[in-house]
Amino acid sequence: QDLCFFYLSGDNMVHVEPSQWKDKFKVIALIDADPGSDKARNKFKEKCNASSVKFFQLERYAVENYFSLLLDRASRGECTWEQIASWTSDAPARVWSIVGKGRIAVGYDADLVLVDPDEVRTIENAKQFTKSKWSPWNGLSLQGWPTRVLVGGKTVYQDGQIRTAHPAARLQFDHELGGYWKTCDGVGPRPK
Repeated sequence: QDLCFFYLSGDNMVHVEPSQWKDKFKVIALIDADPGSDKARNKFKEKCNASSVKFFQLERYAVENYFSLLLDRASRGECTWEQIASWTSDAPARVWSIVGKGRIAVGYDADLVLVDPDEVRTIENAKQFTKSKWSPWNGLSLQGWPTRVLVGGKTVYQDGQIRTAHPAARLQFDHELGGYWKTCDGVGPRPK
């Protein structure tokens, strides 16, 4: 492969050794999944430079639109609500072995997104929350929008406004569980 994409955040970025990819990939695209992880990101860049691994960093432009893009596809019958739930919660939790995420169950974090499947809105650059205030989908009308987001059971977004900068609990990883194919019943709740 010529190009490899990695979705990394501060918690897992520090454990990645880019030298293992030196002969495998020509370029690594670092998806900035955690803008608050400058220290870990800089350490990762140093490792890449020390290993002569070329990389470039993609900012999180318009990541806030992806959920509505999926909801719009469900409204057209191109995917199901169950698939969206799996793609955005269960599957990532299982792939990364993130404890307490991906399910609505006792012991799991109460991270929820409530949506209005009938709401139609147009993506506008000026209304983006990202620092860039830019979206590649500017001007596109979509059906299905998040109306409320809860992190750890606390409302952080509602009716188009960020309500609080409530910090989420630090992610916990348990890679000994074996990843996606070995966690069909979920990663498991957080230990008490």
